[in-house]
Amino acid sequence: LGDGFSRGALNADHMLFVSCKMDEREVAMLVDTGASTSAMSMHMVQLLGLEAKMNATIHGRAKGVGSSSILGVVEHVNCMIGENVGFRSFFMVLEGAMPYCILGLDQMRRFNCIVDVGGNSLIFGGPGGVSVPFLPKDQASSVAYCMIQGENQNQPHPTTASTTATTTTTT
Repeated sequence: LGDGFSRGALNADHMLFVSCKMDEREVAMLVDTGASTSAMSMHMVQLLGLEAKMNATIHGRAKGVGSSSILGVVEHVNCMIGENVGFRSFFMVLEGAMPYCILGLDQMRRFNCIVDVGGNSLIFGGPGGVSVPFLPKDQASSVAYCMIQGENQNQPHPTTASTTATTTTTT
């Protein structure tokens, strides 16, 4: 998400979000297969109260569609995606005023995820794994709009499907 991202460019059909709890705080996480690393904005770090978990000794420049300064890495974040997938993770912290959190390829590879656009879900653990539904289009559009407006996404984003399996991974 770059500074030139505007409301007119938003299309919920092109953005996939999953409901996630990070250290017990609700957030909609953008599933981004084009992001090599999972990341969140400094604004999101502050909204989620994760400053104490931030390692600010790591710096650099993140480049892709745009570029941004790397301010550090938030480590040991407890994540619960949907109702059934729990793990501990890390996120690169990027400069920026927009409150966003991105699940990138690093974590999707780690958990052998499948992005199933036909089934409208993110599957953890490969074929036959635990399926987590993407947020419905109306909620995805609302979350995307809040991100570019710099608004807090403190409302819960419920999932619409349920499974009975639970996957918990710690590192």
